[in-house]
Amino acid sequence: MRLKSAGSAIGWLLGLALAASGTFATASHWTERQGTFSAYWAVSGTVHLIDFKDSSVTAAGSHTGTVTIQTSEGPVRAFETDCVAFADEESSHGRCVWTGPLGDLVYVELKGTGLAGFGRTRGTFVGGTGKYEGIEGGFSFEWNYNVSRGQDATFDGYTLEMQGNYRKP
Repeated sequence: MRLKSAGSAIGWLLGLALAASGTFATASHWTERQGTFSAYWAVSGTVHLIDFKDSSVTAAGSHTGTVTIQTSEGPVRAFETDCVAFADEESSHGRCVWTGPLGDLVYVELKGTGLAGFGRTRGTFVGGTGKYEGIEGGFSFEWNYNVSRGQDATFDGYTLEMQGNYRKP
């Protein structure tokens, strides 16, 4: 397995996973109908890597973490995140469920391009439950990560410059 390609696939996979996690905050201001936010997301998980044709690498994995959000109106209590992602050397895709402190859910789709450490990952809010039902909007981020080597790898990482917007009905 080529290490540069493995790092790229893991990078994409992490980029997807990172869009969905963070740590703690005390107030909940996502009660506003719309706004902007910045966030910090920390994740860890596992990834399975395979060599594919033409020496490319494909990766699939799952990741959990926590996302801490600061809205234009103040801090939001942390969300626990659970993600599944697929990546190759051309693109990455993932889906995440963010669980709020009272059990309400936010559904997130992630898409990324580029090699590990380059480009941005974009997340889109595609709905939710409870007080997040009908949430829309999106975010983008850059990230940093550490990964073990091997076909079945473990990793941990965190976002850099995570910014976004949201609207609720």
